[in-house]
Amino acid sequence: MSPRILANLSKLDLLLVFVPLGLYLDHTGADKAWVFVACAIAIIPLAGIIGRATEQLSERSGPGIGGLLNATFGNATELIVAIVALKQGKATLVQASLTGSIIGNLLFVFGLSAFVGGLRREKQTLNATVASVGNSSLHLAVIGMVFPSVLFSATDRGLEGLSKVIATVLLVLYGLGLWFSLKTHRHLFAEEETMAAADLPAEESLKRGGDEPPWPLPAAIVVLLVASVVVGIVSESLVGAVERAIERFHMPELFVGAVILAIVGNAAEHSTAVLMAHKGKIALAHSIAAESAKQIALFVTPLCVLLGAVLVPAGATPMTLHFSPTEVAAAYVSVLISTQILADGETTWLEGAQLLGLYAVVAATFYFVG
Repeated sequence: MSPRILANLSKLDLLLVFVPLGLYLDHTGADKAWVFVACAIAIIPLAGIIGRATEQLSERSGPGIGGLLNATFGNATELIVAIVALKQGKATLVQASLTGSIIGNLLFVFGLSAFVGGLRREKQTLNATVASVGNSSLHLAVIGMVFPSVLFSATDRGLEGLSKVIATVLLVLYGLGLWFSLKTHRHLFAEEETMAAADLPAEESLKRGGDEPPWPLPAAIVVLLVASVVVGIVSESLVGAVERAIERFHMPELFVGAVILAIVGNAAEHSTAVLMAHKGKIALAHSIAAESAKQIALFVTPLCVLLGAVLVPAGATPMTLHFSPTEVAAAYVSVLISTQILADGETTWLEGAQLLGLYAVVAATFYFVG
């Protein structure tokens, strides 16, 4: 690793000791509940490293691609967790984790970003058109959850077939969305960086390069890749310890999947989005949170449905788009509220607090209903 990068390691990176500790506990037959705890802590510093590496790359690529890069690497971990769980026949846990990721990004991540960024500024602005496009895609994804859940509330006949058809449609729409943001309407996303810069005080604008010197581009890419791979490895041990953690800490499976596992699996973009908002880059913070939610809804979830046909063991619950009424309602409300808040292209700390409050209500519902 570059000496320049090593010189900027934070005190938080001391928690990296939990990476080998968690893997050691997992491979020596220790209580899985403590494996779960150790691996969850281990992901925190790894997320910080991913955040710093992604920030370095986003400085060179702009908010649209920067947010896409961070969401891609963060959701690679989410996909690995889902694949491991599917192999173990835990489709219900996968569904909860994916729903929780969508809700967490829209309410918790962006809510915390808007709150933190708004404390230092009267308001923050972003491109309302870009936000509207992203939320439209999320509406389509939630509708894809509603149809199987409503139509098959009484019977599961044809459920797997319908889920695969909807999953394929969502994947196509996701591809078209990428073409929209990176090709035909790339200028809209480039405008977000300019809007974010307008919100910064003059003295803060001079520090846009960040608090640490630029990393060499190859080093930033290598750090991002290696850290993401390690997060994936740790996440495999994490999901293997879920059942014991549920039993030991008396938490419902829905809460563990939709809240704890979702937050841990998306920790990379969580930390980066808040960091960007703190520096006045609310456009990039929103891009990270929204892109991650959209990727989970339109890419990871339908891909898991298609992979589930091969990975889920015989006799286990299949992976479909038939989510529980609680999950569907929470996802729909999250998309609806985030759309309304961003309709004027502005955010304040109070709106961030409102999103965080709604997330607390949703999390409590998952705990008591689950």
